[in-house]
Amino acid sequence: MRGRVELIRLENACFGYGSEPVLKNVSISVARGSSLALLGPSGSGKSTILAGMAGMLASSHGQVLFDGKNLGRLRPAELAEHRLRDFGFVFQRSGLLEELSLVENVALPARLAGARSADALGRAEALLDDLGIERDVRSRRPAEVSGGQEQRAAVARALINAPKVIFADEPTGALDEENSQVVGKLLVDAAARNGATLVMATHNADLVRGFDSIMFVHRAAVTSERP
Repeated sequence: MRGRVELIRLENACFGYGSEPVLKNVSISVARGSSLALLGPSGSGKSTILAGMAGMLASSHGQVLFDGKNLGRLRPAELAEHRLRDFGFVFQRSGLLEELSLVENVALPARLAGARSADALGRAEALLDDLGIERDVRSRRPAEVSGGQEQRAAVARALINAPKVIFADEPTGALDEENSQVVGKLLVDAAARNGATLVMATHNADLVRGFDSIMFVHRAAVTSERP
């Protein structure tokens, strides 16, 4: 954190999907422009922490702060605005809309944020250039491209509104080893190039080499030391 401004803070936060918290007293600080990995096996709770950081899951105790704001005190409309303008998301499955082409999918969040169609498509084209998606591929629908191409488009979509944070939840979990390494590096490089903070939940330790910080999540416990 030295020399960097804090952007996200969890203070003794507790998260769960029922009456009993899955994770208790989680405290994490994330600096603006840094990269944080939540590393752990499937079912460990890392995706739950990521959802809490993004305001998609409310903490039952403690607090989650983003840029000094307590997300637990914001109205649903305010949270939705943050997710549209300040947060970008990449998931294990791309979530691209099948009725739209790749470039239209990438441009969609910009259109929802009020950008004109030509401006949104221009920004989408520039991002797809950066991520190595060939021009003849961009007009195709998700079902017509490879998994690696589809996930690159998902990374571009996450970046389209110049978010302060990219939340990536097992972003390469559905890809083979070769594509996992390629897409993982593209995501890290793209976040750094665009000045975005990156929070990634993954079970793949190879993806997070060189991250600024790594938190290990194991059996609902969070620690800075490998269990």
